Amino acid sequence: MRKKKRKRPSKVVVYRLVSRTSLFLALLTLLDFLLYISGSYQHFIDSTLSFIMVLCSINALFLVFFSAVGLALSFLLFPIGLRFKYLFFILPYALMVVFGAVIFVAMRVILYITYGI
Repeated sequence: MRKKKRKRPSKVVVYRLVSRTSLFLALLTLLDFLLYISGSYQHFIDSTLSFIMVLCSINALFLVFFSAVGLALSFLLFPIGLRFKYLFFILPYALMVVFGAVIFVAMRVILYITYGI
């Protein structure tokens, strides 16, 4: 009777987790930003808007981190696996890094101005 070999988790699993996490954080950051815009238009309380801005900036910071990890994994896995799908995801990851950085800086500047210079 043959022993079954255990499958070792591949690098693709980590890539999938990072890509799904980045997509989730990008959508959550966009939703938080739209909530802030909507709340500002509908005259939410200042403390609520401040909380939304802090939440949005934290999500944007995590988005930048996970998108940078995904970008690095795309660069590392393309020569190893020789699959063009890794090369295809370089542009979306780069755009998510820029989007997250812009939203993070914007929210922090608005918070800084809100609390007074």
